[in-house]
Amino acid sequence: MGVWQRVVMCSWWMRVMRSWGERVVWWLGMMRVWPWRRGPRISQTEKSKA
Repeated sequence: MGVWQRVVMCSWWMRVMRSWGERVVWWLGMMRVWPWRRGPRISQTEKSKA
């Protein structure tokens, strides 16, 4: 029973770490693209307001 619980926890932990790693990579990519993508959008809204 203890060994089985350990195997289940290990597989679950590996799955969680893999999904978390993919999420961190996606977040870093978004942070790299975000300022470049947000700049023109803010300037367009400022022009429309003015």
